[in-house]
Order: sequence, then C-alpha cells, then structure tokens
Amino acid sequence: MDKRTLELLDYYKVLDFLSAFALSERGKQKCKEILPKRSLKEVNEELNLLKEALRFKDVLLKETKPFLDLTGVFEYLNTEKPLDEDGLWAVKDLLEKAFMYKKGFKGLPEDSIIKHKIENTPWPKKSWQALRRCIGKEGEIKSDSSPELYEIRKKITSIQQKCTKKITNFIEEEKLDILQDEYLTISSDRYVLA
Repeated sequence: MDKRTLELLDYYKVLDFLSAFALSERGKQKCKEILPKRSLKEVNEELNLLKEALRFKDVLLKETKPFLDLTGVFEYLNTEKPLDEDGLWAVKDLLEKAFMYKKGFKGLPEDSIIKHKIENTPWPKKSWQALRRCIGKEGEIKSDSSPELYEIRKKITSIQQKCTKKITNFIEEEKLDILQDEYLTISSDRYVLA
C-alpha cells in the first residue's frame, strides 16, 4: 500500500495515537514504523496475539514498567569502550524490569503465544549475574565487585582517615580561635575548615 493511500486512511494518525501508549522512546518510534500486513496469515497471527494480550491485559499492565532508552548505550558499546557507572546501571535497570516481566508471565497457559515469545527470547544470563553482583541499587559500583577495587577503596578510606586525624590533631594542638566550628568537610577533593 502506498504512502498516499495510508495518509488518506489516517493510518499515520492511528500510529501516533498508538505510540502514546509506548513506555519508551524507542517503543514510540517502533509504533510509528508499523506497516500494514501483506498476507492474511500475518494478519491472523497478529490478531491472535492481540486477542491474547487483551485476555491477559491485567497481567500485562501490572508487569510492564517504563524503562530507559538504551540506544545511546549500545552505540557507545560499538566503540569498544567500557561503560561508565550510568551506562551499567541503565542496562541493569532494563534487565531487572525484563526479568520481573518474564517472571510475571510464568503463570500463563503452556499454549500462550506471549509465553512462547518470552521463553524464546535470548537472556544474557552472565551479564545479568555480573551486573547484579557488581552494581548497587543507587547505580554505584560495589566495592566487593573485584578484589582489586576492594583493596583500592580500602586504601583510599585509610588515607582519608589519616588526613582527617592529622587535621584534627593540628586544630587541637594549635588551639585555633578563628574557627567557627571544629568540624571538617570535603569540597572539590580538599579539606575545608569552617
């Protein structure tokens, strides 16, 4: 079907309406790219999927959560550079939501089209396990994610404690009257006295 015919049928307006229900930017874009099916077989397959989705809409709505668009993350990975904490956290967040989604559909009947699609979608098991082990809830890299990182962070903490102790001792020994308070803060990696 040509573009002009689709425009006359308000096909693109329908896709715009549909895209408003997508939970991600990429999903919105994919909705707008949908083309009419070319064969009766394809139409029937999609219709059966829609019927099932309507039948299990309560489960679908409960389990499906908004997620971040990872297009930029995957483009960055193509440069063969390692991801930073934000990129790793975004991937972990998406996988956590996908995992919960998979888990939520375990109770569907064995002949379910949706269950079949979910079970046949590849799962990055090793990446999922590594991200869960190494990335914390706030997106930070956990100290125990590797022995080397643990040792480095332990040394940093030790150095910070030594610096704090030296400054505290200096304040006590010199009896500085010009200080408003005797507490320390760190600003731009420097110790600051009030």
